[in-house]
Amino acid sequence: MPIPEQRDLDQARSDVRDWLAKKLSEREDLSISPLVGPAFTGFSNETLLFDATWNEDGEERSEGFVVRVAPTRHHLFLDPDFEIQYKVIDALDKRTDVPMPPMHWYEVDTSVLGAPFFVMGKVDGRVPADSPPYTMTGWLLEESTPDQRRTLVFSGIDALARIHAVDWRALGLDFLDKRQYGPVGIEQQLNYYEAYLRWTMGDTENPVADAALEWLRANQPEQHELTLVWGDARINNQIFDADHQCAAVLDWEMVTLAD
Repeated sequence: MPIPEQRDLDQARSDVRDWLAKKLSEREDLSISPLVGPAFTGFSNETLLFDATWNEDGEERSEGFVVRVAPTRHHLFLDPDFEIQYKVIDALDKRTDVPMPPMHWYEVDTSVLGAPFFVMGKVDGRVPADSPPYTMTGWLLEESTPDQRRTLVFSGIDALARIHAVDWRALGLDFLDKRQYGPVGIEQQLNYYEAYLRWTMGDTENPVADAALEWLRANQPEQHELTLVWGDARINNQIFDADHQCAAVLDWEMVTLAD
């Protein structure tokens, strides 16, 4: 598994603070906490979390933020169009009932952090861990009751259903149609993942994957409708509140249009 970029967090903290001070120029005495990353999850983009504090109308206020930085040293995906993630998250946050982090800014100036980045609001809650898996240890297994786990799972499924129900055309998400891989939908996805296979394997043969791809092409189901598809649907990519309800859907690198 690739390791996200490692940077001088003290220098990054200073850079982020100066950048945020320009975005929040009306706030006085702005300061931010040390930058930290989420533990044991997320390998496709660098993620930095911090809290900002300032004075406003004579009162001290604070807010949590999350910075997602475009990858520079490695690419986990075939077409790492970083701005697409921002556009999808921003549209879902502002115009649908899908539980999303509040989206704030997209920055194209690479002089700040060495790559484009976007900034979201921090959502309070917990995420079932990837490593070690939540099925083996951790709060969901050890602290939650069977009823609470059931609530969590069905809440996550409800969030997934809300994603599929949005009117992606009205949201202007037509750019998710990657015509270079063929007609939108199942055929496009199969062509995309064949290209992904060739990209990752290079000159190395993989008869198992090739046989699987051949079977998939021979057994394509009929396509009935096109919906917005999250692409990375699992509870490890959702934040859950104290009541085990889905508070936010994360990680949109694999978002697409499909049945």
